Order: sequence, then structure tokens, then C-alpha cells
Amino acid sequence: MREILLLGDDGHLAAQLGKIDGARFAVRPIATVDEASGVPALIVLAAAGPFSASRSLITALKKRFPAVPLLVIGPCDDADKVKAIGAGAADILRPPVPDTDLRRHVVSLADGIEREHEMDDLIKQKNCLKCPLIRETHGYGRFIGSSPAIKKVFAQIEKVRKSSLNVFIHGESGTGKELVARTLHESSAHRDGPFMAINCGAIPEHLLESELFGYEKGAFTGADRPYNGKIIDADGGTLFLDEVSELPLKLQVKLLRFLEERKVTRLGSSRAQEVDVRLVCATNKDLRAMVRGNLFREDLYYRLVVYTIDLPPLRERREDIPLFFAHFLQEREERHEVHITRIEPEVVELLKNYPWPGNVREIINLVDHVLVSAEEGIVTVDALPPYVREPHGTPAERTEAGAPAPWRPRTIEELEKEAIIATLRHFNGNMAETARALGIGRATLYRKMASYHID
Repeated sequence: MREILLLGDDGHLAAQLGKIDGARFAVRPIATVDEASGVPALIVLAAAGPFSASRSLITALKKRFPAVPLLVIGPCDDADKVKAIGAGAADILRPPVPDTDLRRHVVSLADGIEREHEMDDLIKQKNCLKCPLIRETHGYGRFIGSSPAIKKVFAQIEKVRKSSLNVFIHGESGTGKELVARTLHESSAHRDGPFMAINCGAIPEHLLESELFGYEKGAFTGADRPYNGKIIDADGGTLFLDEVSELPLKLQVKLLRFLEERKVTRLGSSRAQEVDVRLVCATNKDLRAMVRGNLFREDLYYRLVVYTIDLPPLRERREDIPLFFAHFLQEREERHEVHITRIEPEVVELLKNYPWPGNVREIINLVDHVLVSAEEGIVTVDALPPYVREPHGTPAERTEAGAPAPWRPRTIEELEKEAIIATLRHFNGNMAETARALGIGRATLYRKMASYHID
């Protein structure tokens, strides 16, 4: 029988937990952290007050049991939830918690850790890679999130990860397309091979061919030694082509030939080399529309789009925003030599209501801004950038009288333009930093600025 440790309860919660699958779980109340022993399936902390009063307990419990999920039950707002999860709690619930909800959380968390222990045993016995688990509260592999939209992505990854099919990832800039590709690689049959990534929009056209396909010594002026190229370097592993929509038509023909023959001929060579590589491609554009406009080859399109994963933008999974904010705050505190002790509830509400045109990458930039701006470790509304503090988005969306304009759906192009402008402002017009933050090449950034008439 597995054990649930219960700390800080007056007796009511113990009785409630005792109703949950008595044949599987035994509840053991403890008065202090020092009384905790063994390896429980779950720890439940009954918090008597706000997060500030429980932070030291959460830290002590996670230090003693780093791999055991911790469920906190106590009075909390969104800001408390962000801080508790950032400190290591699996989840935090506000009492009173209905029996059905409590049972669902307890069983999900306890069974999740049991599955991890089972996989650990399997690794020791067979020396195989640990299979990522879909978790109720944390996410999948390197992913963070528990929203219905992102769980669909987790399910898609799980279906295709063991196959060698070409995978096409579609999503806006900053949604984590490369993270999906890495997750697929690390849980696939190609995991022991290399993972090679290249952004097709970040490299000038005249260099992209040699970067992908390699060259022999003397193939052109400056080729003073042979170079394999990314495709050959990825042999036995995974090749990730980001922004594949930027691939010139000439190289689309060569890529199609490689996919048909699975052989690469380096520039200046007449010898074809066989390559075993799984191809994962991504773009934020409508590739099918590009095919209709004769900007992308139809035969290559069908070779690439064998299995599609649609990565939702952050505005379609707002439940995950506090998790991301907490995660990146904790991850980047040491870099900025700042320790956050309090987050105002109004901050969390503004973050949840902001449209996030730059998606997860924009949250990372915002966290850096907040860590620099926060005074005495307290995140107030004033620590947020002005464009986030605006309750109705950009000033252009307001009427002359100052009232918010009526809501209307915005196109991907409008959101992309907003993301570029916001990122340019954040980096004070630095084009290299802006392009890097947006995940595009400088040439692509210049082209997009021209098309959107951004000065």
C-alpha cells in the first residue's frame, strides 16, 4: 500500500483523503517536516495562510523529496499559485475541495510518480531511454502546460514519436516549434544520433545550399577544406528545418531529390552518400497557400507534410501563462541576481489578459524585463512593460475619446506586426537582437518590416 504524507491538517483533510481508494493509499499525518520518512507516493500540505507563510515548508519538503509530487491545499489567489508552483508544488487548490476533485488530483499525481518509478526500473534493466509521460500538472517532456489545447499536442507527439515519418510543425513564431522537434528526436528511434537544426530564413540563399548539402575542397572560392553539411551531419539522427517556407525553389528541388533517394551529393563531388535521417520541418506560414501561389513546390509539400502537428498560440491556452511566468522567473532569477518574494495579483491578471503576439519567447523577454524592474523582490504592475499594462492592447486600438475600441478578431499578420514592433521597442531598435528573439533571420526581419511598413 502506498503512503500519502499529510502535513499541517486539523483532521478534516485526513478524513477526506481517507475516503480515496483505501486499498491503495494510506494517509499518514505528520506534524513537522522532520517526521517525514520513506518515499511516499504523494505529499499533501494543508496551508493555513498565504503562500508567504508556507514557502519555507514547500522548500523543505521539495529538498527532502525532490521527486515526490507536492499538492498544496490552502487559501490562495492566482499570484499565490504562480509562486507555489515556482517553488516546486505540483498544484495548489483552494478549499473547500470537493471529494471528486481531490480524488482526481491525488490519483493523477500519485499514479504519475509510480509510472516514473516503473520507467526507472525499466531503464536499469534494458538500458533504454525513459519514455516521456503525459502528466496532469506539469506537461510532457520539456513542455510546460496543462491546458486542453496543449494536451492535444502532447497526444500528437506521443502518436508519432516512435515512427520515422516526416513531421511538419505549424505554429506562430515563439510557440516552441524547435522544442517539439527536440522532443520528437529525444523520444524516437533516432535518439542516439545527432539533432541538427537550421533556420532556412536566417542564412543567405547563396550560402544555404552549401550549409545543407556540404561541399568538397575547391568547390568554390574560399572552400579550403571539405564540409559535410547539416544533412550528412544529421546521419542517424534528426534534421530540423525551421522556416522551411523560406527555402528557395532551387533548393526545394534538391531537397525533394534527397527525400526520394535518401542520398546526398556534396557540391563539387560526383559521389552520392546514403544518409539515414528523420526530417522535421516547421513554419509559421500557410504552406498550402504558398503552393497555390507557386511559391512552394507541391510535390515537396506532400513529401514534408506527412504528419502535421499544429502548435497553438499562447492566447489559446491562457491557463498555461502563470505556469510559464513562474517557470521562467525561477529559471532566470540567478542570472539577474534577483530573488522574487511577492507578485501582486493584478500582475497575474494582466498577464492572462495580454494577447502575447510573441508567444512563449515574448514571456521570456518580459521575465527579463520584470527581473530588472522589480524593486525589493516584489513584482508590481509598474514592473511590467507599458504595452502589457495597457488593459486593451495597443494605443491604436483605442478611440479618440480614450475608450476601448470594440473587440474584433485580428489576423495573423496584425499579430505578427505587433510582435515585431514590441520586440524592436524592447531591444531599442537593435535588429540583431530583435531577429534572434523572434527566431528569424535579419534578412527576413527586414523583409517583414518593409511589408508591414514598419520604420
